[in-house]
Amino acid sequence: MAPGAMRWYSFDPFAHVPREQATVGALRRAAGDHDVSVKSRSRQIVAPAEKLAVYRKKAEAALSAAQQKGG
Repeated sequence: MAPGAMRWYSFDPFAHVPREQATVGALRRAAGDHDVSVKSRSRQIVAPAEKLAVYRKKAEAALSAAQQKGG
């Protein structure tokens, strides 16, 4: 969050975590067994058939919800 935005919303990032414990190294150590590696989500390769299946599932759920709501 940008400093100007933090001031605007009266957000104090160190109210709950002291500045010394908010460094990248300290936060990674605190994360323990969690995977904190950087992964590019924009480079995911998804097969067109998989994209279509996900779209169809969402469309069917939306249609079903609309039919239940209207009927």
